Amino acid sequence: MTQKAIIVGLHDAKKAHLRWISRVEDLVGNALSDSPLIESSATECVLGKWLISEFKSLDRNSKIYTSFATVDTLHKELHDLYLDILALKSGKGQNKMMFGIQKIVLWWHPILSVSSQIKKKYHLLKDKSEELFAALDVLEGAISMHGAQIFKYTGKVASNAMGPGS
Repeated sequence: MTQKAIIVGLHDAKKAHLRWISRVEDLVGNALSDSPLIESSATECVLGKWLISEFKSLDRNSKIYTSFATVDTLHKELHDLYLDILALKSGKGQNKMMFGIQKIVLWWHPILSVSSQIKKKYHLLKDKSEELFAALDVLEGAISMHGAQIFKYTGKVASNAMGPGS
């Protein structure tokens, strides 16, 4: 695989992630009654599959290993937040960390409380998504800068760095 192909794959993964976030937003806003099109696993979505594919062939001593690891961590955290939202929507997460005044509010207005918890988790998910995109931009810059040296130890990319106009 060439450096250009890796970057094209990254761009496709970013686009898929934007669609994923949009579907989560629809689910939170009740435009979707279920989540059949939203991958809950960080390894099943397009970005996750791209990460697995590229990360496994990456030399741990490469200059961008840390960037890949950061993206992977942020991506997993994002999916964990989505799973929290699903649990709240299904009613399984309603009693999570409820005590004191919050417990009274839940008893008095359970729908408002769960709804506010879902919105809070969704805002955290949006913030995490922005962090992820920033990390993906850093990763793309590193791939562009270091080119073929990134994967040369595993033989994944030959020495065909992208030149101007690529």
